[in-house]
Amino acid sequence: MKDASKGPLLSPSVGEGHPPADPARSASAPDLPGPRSAGIDPAGAAPPAAPPAEPEPVSRVMLAGYLLVAVILVGWFLWGWLGLRQGFVDSVGESAGAGFALLLLVSIVGSLRRSRR
Repeated sequence: MKDASKGPLLSPSVGEGHPPADPARSASAPDLPGPRSAGIDPAGAAPPAAPPAEPEPVSRVMLAGYLLVAVILVGWFLWGWLGLRQGFVDSVGESAGAGFALLLLVSIVGSLRRSRR
């Protein structure tokens, strides 16, 4: 409970700790997400969206290549774990690292091919 005899020490003044009110904003229009905050013109509707582009189908040769790489990575894991006896975590890390390196290589080659078009 507040003690009124102690004065303003316990009762903060109105607006203390809050930034001053902006006179351009009115109390009837709160700052809610809407067209202005979404970058949409408030006078009109959003521009029509372009239809999504059809992705290129993946050829059977590429699918066979993906399968071959997956089999090689699993074989690499099993060779490290069971053949070389280097430990499960080390084998998983080594084969995962090789897989991520291949993904990086594929990404770089794909971006170079697209930039030439």
